[in-house]
Amino acid sequence: MHTIDSDSQQNCLYITLSGVVVVDAAQQVQEKILTHLEQLEDGFSVINNISEAEYGYVSCVPLIKEVMETLVQHQVGRVIRVVKPGIFLSQLSTVSNEVAAYPIETVATIEEAQTLLDSTQP
Repeated sequence: MHTIDSDSQQNCLYITLSGVVVVDAAQQVQEKILTHLEQLEDGFSVINNISEAEYGYVSCVPLIKEVMETLVQHQVGRVIRVVKPGIFLSQLSTVSNEVAAYPIETVATIEEAQTLLDSTQP
């Protein structure tokens, strides 16, 4: 299951990926992200929970790169990734190193991510 949500008050995009990430799901995630970005201001934050994602098909890599590039184009601020060691983390880290023009902070739980975000909100 994959969920995308946003909070305009916190100016934050929430992306949760779980299980196996396949192309159809990655396309749906990309479309939902684009919709939610319209509701956020420049400098928005992202909390990306991939702690329950197992792995992604290689065919998803171009879509993941596009999403990262889109975040940069929309002037993403802070990116906090909720992770656990595993194949998907390795896959996403490789793509992030190739594309991401923003620092990625990692934490172990969604609660830690939210606390970290809240601690820097004005």
